[in-house]
Amino acid sequence: MFVLTSLQRQSSSYKTNYLSTYTDIRVSRFKKVSSQIWRKAFKKEPTYTLMPSEQELIDERVRKIDTLRQRGINPYPYKFIVTTKSDELHTKYDKLKPQDETQDKVSVAGRVMGLRRMGKIAFIHLQDGQGKIQTYLAKDSLEDYNALKQLDRGDFLGVEGTIFKTKTGEITVKAEKFVILSKAIRPLPEKYHGLKDKEIRYRKRYLDMIMNPDV
Repeated sequence: MFVLTSLQRQSSSYKTNYLSTYTDIRVSRFKKVSSQIWRKAFKKEPTYTLMPSEQELIDERVRKIDTLRQRGINPYPYKFIVTTKSDELHTKYDKLKPQDETQDKVSVAGRVMGLRRMGKIAFIHLQDGQGKIQTYLAKDSLEDYNALKQLDRGDFLGVEGTIFKTKTGEITVKAEKFVILSKAIRPLPEKYHGLKDKEIRYRKRYLDMIMNPDV
């Protein structure tokens, strides 16, 4: 029968405690390093995007004009026939139910005040002298759909198509054809905050009337 002496038992106990402590330290360090690596790898650092200057926006729009001309599109055509104003459309088709469609052909034009591109479709809000009208453009029904990439807020656009009402009840022109009537070089004020500076509104009355048509 093997019997441990007191010294051997103490030695064995010391080794066991040492190994246990050593293991705890290694595990603790591993967790700490792993935690640091994890935070470094997945922590989202704040990003700051500088707004482009007005001159940079102007330069970008000039490049878009050149791109249109290279594609054989005149950014300042001479003629476009408008058959219906925005207020007439709202009055005539106000009783349509959501998702109702008509075969009535209309031709509208106005300044682009809202532009939402969503892959193969786009919604564009045009503002004419009487109000606003929404237009719907789909890549499947427009050969030159990609030309919309050169469009900006403030440009003038002509749209020909039929009338329907969206699920949300908004009267909309479903485009069968569109024409860029005038490419604006200077950008409009930021759309969410609009034009609120009283001094600028008085000095640049034309801009005030664009952004605040109720004046």
